[in-house]
Amino acid sequence: MRTDRTTPERAGKRLLPALALMNLSAAMLFAPSASHAHGYVETPPDRPLACFLEGAENPKSAGCKAAKAISGSGPFYDRTSNAILGVVNDHEKRIPDGLLCAGGKESWKGMDAVADWSATPIKPDAQGNYTLRYHQTAQHITTYFRTYITKNGYDFTRPIRWSDLQLIGDTGPRPREPYTEIHVKIPSGMSGKRVLYTVWQRDPSDNAEGFYSCNDVDIVPSNVNWLPSGKIENGYTAKAGQQVVLRVFDKVRNGDIETHTITVAANSTKPEDWIYALAVDVNKKSSIIKIGKLDANKQIVPIRSATENELFGNGKEYSYAIELKNGGGDQPSAQPPVAKIQGPTSARGGERVTLTSEGSSDPGGKPLQYSWTFPTEVRAARSGSSVTFTAPTLKQDRNYEFKLHVDNGKSSATATHNLMVKGTGGGSQPDNPGNPGNPGNPGNPGNPSNPGNDGSNNPGSGGDTGNNPGVGNYPAYQAGYAYKGGEIVSHNGKLYQCKPYPYSGWCGQAREAYEPGKGWAWSDAWTAK
Repeated sequence: MRTDRTTPERAGKRLLPALALMNLSAAMLFAPSASHAHGYVETPPDRPLACFLEGAENPKSAGCKAAKAISGSGPFYDRTSNAILGVVNDHEKRIPDGLLCAGGKESWKGMDAVADWSATPIKPDAQGNYTLRYHQTAQHITTYFRTYITKNGYDFTRPIRWSDLQLIGDTGPRPREPYTEIHVKIPSGMSGKRVLYTVWQRDPSDNAEGFYSCNDVDIVPSNVNWLPSGKIENGYTAKAGQQVVLRVFDKVRNGDIETHTITVAANSTKPEDWIYALAVDVNKKSSIIKIGKLDANKQIVPIRSATENELFGNGKEYSYAIELKNGGGDQPSAQPPVAKIQGPTSARGGERVTLTSEGSSDPGGKPLQYSWTFPTEVRAARSGSSVTFTAPTLKQDRNYEFKLHVDNGKSSATATHNLMVKGTGGGSQPDNPGNPGNPGNPGNPGNPSNPGNDGSNNPGSGGDTGNNPGVGNYPAYQAGYAYKGGEIVSHNGKLYQCKPYPYSGWCGQAREAYEPGKGWAWSDAWTAK
């Protein structure tokens, strides 16, 4: 272990003796920041966020599977803290080649796995301008955000080196802010699959620290009229004779525009084979959509993959759904999907809240469509796999009801979640779910800040009460949440209080180390009540 990378922050912070004497696990080779300093690239999603959105414990893409095999799922949950303390512009010195996406940490080296990482299609304007969105889950004074891109000729069969990168954006100094827009300029002629690398340098006067993010993107040239509308992804192994039906929707009208049907051949039952066959058929017949990958000649070419083909719209974006039917048009025996909501059960007015559909699934592997209903005073997109919003500021406590509706095209399911928003004046007011309103058009799925759970405690249920009658009065523990000293949480039927600064910096950190009552170093962060 390179001890120079665990240098504590200079402004009065120190490495705790208890940790210095411990045999650190792979998840904690670096001491976390005691100031809750967190952040990551939200749009397009960086690697840890993308893997979390796929399903941290059961990722679908080759890149996320490889990352989990090397480093486990911890980085997906702890995505806000890919950082090094004490760094001041010496990133190349502190981070060796091959560990850039891991922020120099061996415990995160899965983020640099050599694999076919799923890429987000992006389309810069005619001048090459594109904007990334960085989420600061804890706000800090910033020296700069710098974004780099892999050069022409980068060899994807090895991890990224510093010499593979060229600078494309620098924000300069920034104030404390929850979100930062990073304007970059994609060099002329660059297209296809690339890796973006973003460095967030905190101002040393605030506390010297660096954060690191890798984003996989697929650049669509501005002069190409085909607009990326989403991945064609499905892990379902079909049966010979089944029919695959692609339904294409207008994102504005939400009505069917086209329907394409193929019959699965005996040699095409694997998902990569029937998706390829569907793409070939669609590209022959449709004038408004194409399926495949954009090649160097600006042609959309189908590939044999269950995850890498994209649907492109001619001059506009479309939505789609895929259905598999038995031969003759009958549906396979219907099994309804499972709807689940994960997220906090209480929040303060003005606090950012994210509810996710983590845990929702379809027994047959069909893609799901998501829609949400909630009171009109909650401002958020009403479609997508998660919703992120600012909790309303109230004088009295109030309960808000959220419903998630999942649909696989033939059957549906609904989950309900209650969020208690704490008022500024104490007391409570009657529950009033309000008017759910119109689900509206598809929107940005947002950014999940709740990393889910390990099955022992469900953040969406308010925690288990066990034998302690007071447990239900406190929010459930959430790994990754920026706890403050003195906060009390419920977990596995017990109450725990986050220790005061500087110990509080570990309360929401790596679950395997600091999960209350369970992690190997939990007592360094928490006190049992």
